[in-house]
Amino acid sequence: MALVKNKETGEYEAREHPALSRIALGVYASQTAGRESYECKRARRKQRTGMILSYDKTDAAPLAIPAGVGETFGYRLAESAGVRVPRVQLQTDEPDDFTEHHVKKVPGGWMLSERIPASIPVYYLSDLVSTSAISDQPESAFRSMFKEAFDKRCPLGREAYADFPENAPEAALVASRWDSDERLRHYAYRALLGCSYAHSSNVLVTTSGQLWLIDFEKTCCDTEGDDIALLLRVVADSEAAIEVCRRVAQGITPEAIKQALSDIPAWFWRGRRRYARYDDPESAARYFVDRLTRWNELFAERTVAIAS
Repeated sequence: MALVKNKETGEYEAREHPALSRIALGVYASQTAGRESYECKRARRKQRTGMILSYDKTDAAPLAIPAGVGETFGYRLAESAGVRVPRVQLQTDEPDDFTEHHVKKVPGGWMLSERIPASIPVYYLSDLVSTSAISDQPESAFRSMFKEAFDKRCPLGREAYADFPENAPEAALVASRWDSDERLRHYAYRALLGCSYAHSSNVLVTTSGQLWLIDFEKTCCDTEGDDIALLLRVVADSEAAIEVCRRVAQGITPEAIKQALSDIPAWFWRGRRRYARYDDPESAARYFVDRLTRWNELFAERTVAIAS
């Protein structure tokens, strides 16, 4: 999510934006390299004037694939990236049973994701542990509205997660930190897809410390892969951050991408084209395979050697 100025009204609006994943990885790179990244400096400078997007052109970027397809694709491919996600299904009829699934309306129908027992969004632990990459930054560095973009308020009340204890176990707190191994993998996975940021309400943690990532609806399109090149420049001084980016793609293959886009009913592809550049599985697969190739080229082993 990002705060963008509406040119007609002059008001600031909240929008999903993949650049926040890059900022989170930039903060991690700053900490592990011992100096502030270019991205963090630029974000701090821009948010002071209300313009916090790292790439101004992505304000108007279309989705790469329709929302329902994006949800399915992100969930299906996650296993290849080593990211834990709930089981999901698409259906055209509005569901009438909400006991076993969370339900979201998407173009063409409904997305159902299974409920994870004894889990809670890490948002509800933000008073106990740093769940955002910039939560420990002073107000003089980032405005409160910008911080809220990272720790987005959960739309469901705490009572919806009654099976999670009031006193969170230590394992859950450790896993929920913004810089835990799994959460770093979440940022990198989202950045690889060009997907909206995994804010604190889109990450569930169980009592045993397992993390579950949800919500892949918005996947922005960057046909040149400039966002990937920018990410490399952001983390280039940190061998640890580069390693995170390289590891997330190791299990993803072109075949896995094609499989993740297959067998999605045609009506979920039929969105308004101005908002989704690719409306068939073949062209979408080519786009994401190109992104994977670009990612692997930039985050190859030689890149770490240069950066170090």
